[in-house]
Amino acid sequence: MGASLRHPVAVALLACAVNLGLAPPAAAQPPIRAAAGSELLELLQNQLDRTDDVLERVGSMVTESNRPKAQSLFDDAVRLQKLAREMFDQLSASIDNLGLAARRDMGQRVLANTQRARDLGRQAERVLREQSTLEERSRLQIERGRRVYDELTDALAQEGDAQQRRLLDEAARLLDSAERQFHDQSFEVALRLADSANAILRGLAGDREPGAYGHERLEQELRRTRDLLDRAQQREEAISDSQRQRLHQALRLQDRSEDALRTEHPFMALRLTLQSRGIVRDLLDALGGQVTESDVRQAMDRFDAKLEQLRTAGEPELPQEVGAVIQQALEARGRAQAELARSSYDSALAQLRVGLDLLGRAARRLEELRR
Repeated sequence: MGASLRHPVAVALLACAVNLGLAPPAAAQPPIRAAAGSELLELLQNQLDRTDDVLERVGSMVTESNRPKAQSLFDDAVRLQKLAREMFDQLSASIDNLGLAARRDMGQRVLANTQRARDLGRQAERVLREQSTLEERSRLQIERGRRVYDELTDALAQEGDAQQRRLLDEAARLLDSAERQFHDQSFEVALRLADSANAILRGLAGDREPGAYGHERLEQELRRTRDLLDRAQQREEAISDSQRQRLHQALRLQDRSEDALRTEHPFMALRLTLQSRGIVRDLLDALGGQVTESDVRQAMDRFDAKLEQLRTAGEPELPQEVGAVIQQALEARGRAQAELARSSYDSALAQLRVGLDLLGRAARRLEELRR
């Protein structure tokens, strides 16, 4: 009995989903009639209620946690949900006077905003869980660092050289900073500082015990930094000029670190790669763990500005081969726009990077032809 009563509603909601482009392809579903206004509103109301449930659950957790990052994500979620509700109210008031295309457009915007709000709410929840884990990990790493530091202090006071003692002092400074960040509840920063201190201490311990921290282990440390730099470079087109300068500083430090390793200066290699890693981790923290709509739109603005510069430089007429490369870049931008409309921000940014690379190639070719 219950199933038969629910079935018409399910069919109606699925009809709306198909109309909004959310359901599986038509080949996987029987033909569905166009959604009536009331059915569209019912689908959207259901989605809004789901988001409200998430935000209500997460809201009390965020308030009790006193975690700024989670609070910021939650505030953004609340703002988007409020916008979605306002748009839904506008649609409800005017739906009888709107055509199918206008209903679909407004419905898509309501849906995109409430789904993004729900995602941000869940992200805030994940941050809270991660912060709890980070607190324990950072505490253990600080304690471990203090133990190793105490062990090495006596040993190096008797037999260590000046460079080793300087590194020991640097480890102590990092551990002090880690403890301050821990007490300020900046657990991710505290863990990073403690990790850097422990890397130095492992190097010092390996120097006293040959083979314990050799060339292979140093290469692992450098690879960890290089992986983070690769992640940051993937988002280079979506960052500010000041952030780009910091990224390039980190890249230069890493290059120097790799040179030091090749020329058998292990302590210098370790120090430089840890400096580079600290910079790039701060940068990634500032950018957030995921690509956002704002990242994509900033990259689009950069694309459009670069395209305009190229067209101006090519007046009165661009060479045919340069125009062909520009056309490929515009196609990549079109694909990025389509991915953005689907809220696939990673894919959109990847397409924009392709487009920007093509514009760069077109600019270089134009310069070569005019020499």
